Amino acid sequence: MGAQGKKYLQAPNQPPYSIMDSFSKWISYCTNLLWVFIGLFVVWIVSYGLIHSRADLHQGNLILLSAQDIEQLIAIQKSMEEERVEAKLDTMNEPEKSLMVARFEKDEKSKIVDYLHGIRIKPSAINDLTVFYSDLSKRPFEKKSYFFLKDDYVLLEILFWALMGVICNSMFHISEFIRKRTYKRREAVVYLVKVFYAPVITLIIYLGLSLLGTELGTLPNPGNTIVLSFVLGFFSGRAIDLLHRLKDVLIPGSPQSDKVDPADAFKALSQNEQKRIVNALIEKEAVNLKAKYPKIQDMSARPKTGQKSNFYCLHIDVSEKRSLDQLINPIPAYLPFTDSSGEQYQIPTEVIRQSTTDLIAKAATLDMVDELIDQEYNNWKAQYAFKQAMAALKMVQGSTTETACVQFTVEKKDRSDKKQIPSFFTFNGIEIPTDIIEEGVISADAPFFKPGQMSKRGGTKGTFGLKVYRESSDKSKEYFALGCYHTFCSPELGKGLKTFTVNTAVGDTSLYAGGKKIGNVFEGYLDKRIDAALCSLDKPDDMGAEIEGFAGFPTDKTKTINNGDISARYGVSLHGAVSQDQFGHVTALCRQPINVDIGGVDYEFQHVIRTSKISTHGDSGTIVVDNFGAVVGLLFASSDIASYVIPIATITVKLKINICHA
Repeated sequence: MGAQGKKYLQAPNQPPYSIMDSFSKWISYCTNLLWVFIGLFVVWIVSYGLIHSRADLHQGNLILLSAQDIEQLIAIQKSMEEERVEAKLDTMNEPEKSLMVARFEKDEKSKIVDYLHGIRIKPSAINDLTVFYSDLSKRPFEKKSYFFLKDDYVLLEILFWALMGVICNSMFHISEFIRKRTYKRREAVVYLVKVFYAPVITLIIYLGLSLLGTELGTLPNPGNTIVLSFVLGFFSGRAIDLLHRLKDVLIPGSPQSDKVDPADAFKALSQNEQKRIVNALIEKEAVNLKAKYPKIQDMSARPKTGQKSNFYCLHIDVSEKRSLDQLINPIPAYLPFTDSSGEQYQIPTEVIRQSTTDLIAKAATLDMVDELIDQEYNNWKAQYAFKQAMAALKMVQGSTTETACVQFTVEKKDRSDKKQIPSFFTFNGIEIPTDIIEEGVISADAPFFKPGQMSKRGGTKGTFGLKVYRESSDKSKEYFALGCYHTFCSPELGKGLKTFTVNTAVGDTSLYAGGKKIGNVFEGYLDKRIDAALCSLDKPDDMGAEIEGFAGFPTDKTKTINNGDISARYGVSLHGAVSQDQFGHVTALCRQPINVDIGGVDYEFQHVIRTSKISTHGDSGTIVVDNFGAVVGLLFASSDIASYVIPIATITVKLKINICHA
């Protein structure tokens, strides 16, 4: 192995510490963001209760009495007049009469206060009963309320309930993401930032509503403040749209100055939203489009070929890309579409030829390429200088295209390689292109310690994969930790042993995690198809089933990769001890032998999965899952441009294990 290869095996240097590193580390410890918002909810309830416990601060909005309430108060007045008549005040001397009048006024005021309390009205001081009764229909009274709905305290109420809306919205969506197993930890900051900006936006909108005139109405009734604030906080995205409308009133500008191009609006969306909108277009317009363009064979939502931005488009398969009707009525580069929300988009199209009448009668498929490789592999090995040959999608300037090809990998490109390997092979009348990729040395990911996420046996460190179990005939279960053979069983591999049993153990078999012994290496194998081992757990409860960084993963499913997945750029992800959360896609199935450098020795593997580069030194043993939590396999090696994975079916059959699902 050359100096360059040896340098490749060295563990990378520790990156410099930064504030963002600290923030990312804090986020990584929040294994479930839902609990963060539940904590915020509790803090909100406690704070709200403490502030509102101040009875002297309680304020309500001003209202007018109803006709029924006025009748009741006048009835109180009449009843008191009848009592005065019965008391025969005219027969009393002046001191006695004054005393009785004062008593009647006190009783009347007391009855008025009691009635107002009964209808939740805060009575102000009643000095002159004559004035009180003469102004009942026009006099505003303050409604009793637990909330702050008057004066400056109403602003505090707005901030409180906008924040409550944000918290409830975040808890709802995060719980839905976890239930659907689509939660991504990297989106945590989106929900946390809403806590800060949504209440401020709500307050600004509330204070500015009166400026919008008849279009949106004037300042709302204070009694509706809580509902308005909660709704604006819950739908903070709509609140921003409302703020844009307020901006047009406060700062008028050219109608075209802020107009967003529908094509740019589409490309600005997330890939998931782009895919959803393209699928909505297909569902709504497929029949019309096929009637208008008869050569359309199929339509699907796929990433745009050759675009570094990797935005989605309407992928259209046609029988002939330049047929007569296409020249007369060509499929446009963009198709207009209005979403269910009323938003207008220009969706890009990509027209792909399905068949022609020349030598390339139909596009080669990955299955055809595999058939060609199986037939010609030994001949090519004798003629050409390459490391691997596999069915893959052709790469152009670093971007994956839709074209199936024979992909040859070499350590270093040179003129002789380009001359030796032709640009295409003809197979059953079909031209199958070739692709030459410079890959460098494929080597097992060198172990690199990180507390809590790495395993250690003696001087060898590696990453834990999954918690698994074996079930005996009596239904009892024995639990294990799954990892790579070259990390769990490195002492045995150093002695040339590629199978581990208790009898073949070299030295101490104890395995450690974070400085604590968790069990002993139990069984392991390294051959052309597998690099995996098991560690029996001293205390099975010490190891959880959930993958670090992926709430709800793995699920109760496994995924077998096929050529169709390669064409679709099937998404995969992992949480490596060093790499943390990484996302990529499947690029090839290595059916023919590849060489992997483990500790300076070349080992041959085949029937493994190749993905885009999603791992680095220290990730060996990490489990790879798809975007739905189904287990794809065990990561065991990587090169400069790719990572390599042992299929999960190979491991479960060989080790006779089942996966403990989250």
